[in-house]
Amino acid sequence: MSIAVPLYGFGASGGGSGGTLTITAPANVTVTVSKDGKTKTKNSGTSGVVAFKGLASGTWTVTITGDGKTAQKNVVVTTDYSTVIAFFTATINITYPAGSTCTCSDGTTTLSAPDTSGTWACVVPNAGTWTLSCTDGTESTSEAVTITTDGQSVSAVLSYALWLYKDGDTCDTVSGGWSSPVWGGNDFSKVVTFNESSMQISTEVFGGSVGYGHVFTNSVIDLSEISTLKFRITGIGETSSASNQFSFRLCVASKFPNEQLPSFPVSLSITKTGLFSVDVSSMNAGCVGVWITTRDYVKTTLTISEVWGEK
Repeated sequence: MSIAVPLYGFGASGGGSGGTLTITAPANVTVTVSKDGKTKTKNSGTSGVVAFKGLASGTWTVTITGDGKTAQKNVVVTTDYSTVIAFFTATINITYPAGSTCTCSDGTTTLSAPDTSGTWACVVPNAGTWTLSCTDGTESTSEAVTITTDGQSVSAVLSYALWLYKDGDTCDTVSGGWSSPVWGGNDFSKVVTFNESSMQISTEVFGGSVGYGHVFTNSVIDLSEISTLKFRITGIGETSSASNQFSFRLCVASKFPNEQLPSFPVSLSITKTGLFSVDVSSMNAGCVGVWITTRDYVKTTLTISEVWGEK
């Protein structure tokens, strides 16, 4: 940040040969001003105020250091001027794929993780939008994090995963959005509820005693480089009845399944919450989703918080 100071008869008072820059900083830190290879250093003492006299006109870099912290700003000096500088630290706790290199940049300052362990408590020196990036040499990914206040601590996860649904984000760019298949003139508009951090599928009974609930990606997903689909199921309703004919399937259809009895080349039956893996190494593409059926007029639900693909 540069601060332009207007010129009001610089150097005219008392025949001085330069301006005076008064700096208010934290107490007992080292304060340095530098320009064109010239450096002046003082300690801020208990008052936290230091003055540097005889500074030539131009841009001076003010730096403070103390307790392992550093802060810096630029001041354009054209006359006597006062400025305030303080330390700023915020932490971005980054989880990234182990074995990858990770960086954090605001466009001016770039910080690098000290190792490739997969976790990094990155301390940033100023507010702004910081872009987190990682790469393993083949794959790469990034995410923007906004820092607004001193002392702020946020967490971020970088992954090479192909996200189809994530904590309320329907990932439309990849998934094309999510919706319920329609067949037989039935109204499936109430089958799926999109909540702030999850989507819930509820079965509806349309004639007879069978209940149906389903949701799929609108787009056919390229699975040629995906070996496993992950589904994080955070809620499940009734899972059995007298006839014990409930079915909860995490599945892939070759096309969007607008029919009552579709074929699923890949599916996994579940009966509880948790993180589930579905092997899709045999498929090149398909619509990803969930298909639920019940008997005896019984209704049930399934809640999903995340769906993604992994190589």
